[in-house]
Amino acid sequence: MSTSQQELFEYMSETLQTSEKGLLEMQSSNPQNFQKLVEKMKRTMRREKAKQRKNKDEPEIVSSSKKIKRKKEDEDPLRDNDKKTIQMIRNRISAQNSRDRKKQYLHQLESQAQKELDYNAELRKQLEELQEKQQKLTNKSQKIRNQLSILQQLGRGSRLGKISLALLTLVSVFSVISQKEQHQTIRTPLVKIEEISSESAMRPINYEKSYSIIDTNTFFEEEKLGVGVSEESENCYNQLLPISIYRFNSQIEYELGQHS
Repeated sequence: MSTSQQELFEYMSETLQTSEKGLLEMQSSNPQNFQKLVEKMKRTMRREKAKQRKNKDEPEIVSSSKKIKRKKEDEDPLRDNDKKTIQMIRNRISAQNSRDRKKQYLHQLESQAQKELDYNAELRKQLEELQEKQQKLTNKSQKIRNQLSILQQLGRGSRLGKISLALLTLVSVFSVISQKEQHQTIRTPLVKIEEISSESAMRPINYEKSYSIIDTNTFFEEEKLGVGVSEESENCYNQLLPISIYRFNSQIEYELGQHS
């Protein structure tokens, strides 16, 4: 019998509290069950031996780690209080740096928000100015339309009313053109007409030598104006259009005398 088998039988006899003769009798009486019991006892014996080896090695490891720790403490000149002080200083420096970064980030956000607010205020100001200009132009347009409608109603029964309608239309057109000239700073004259003397006023007007930037064909379209204009008032407008601006009053008197 080998040493391992001898150890196994001794372990089994101690565990089962029997002698070697009893184990041999169990083996002869029921060999299958005895073989299973032997395998089980082998596993149990191995686990116990492993635990014993572990318990023997642990004291050596613990003692060696304690020796290393003591050696480091002996070599380190700093004490525990000094280490705590150093760690506290490091924590304070780290916290201060973190606060500085947060302040810088907040400052950037505030400056960006202020820029956006200034830009919004400027846009609101421009919007108010544009709304004011639009309201003024709307009022002027409505006023001109009202005057044209009144003169149209008055001019249905008399020729003088039709002539007045044409004159008011002409004045309205020139006022709009002058406003555009102020905004666009146009230096070229809007209307260029050959001077007509008082003696040649009775003669028919030569339209080939006089010209204007106003298009009379598109001006008298009823869909754009929203006001009906008769052919007679259109002819009066075409005759009055080439007359120079600085002699406009005298020519109006002449035209009124002709139609009356």
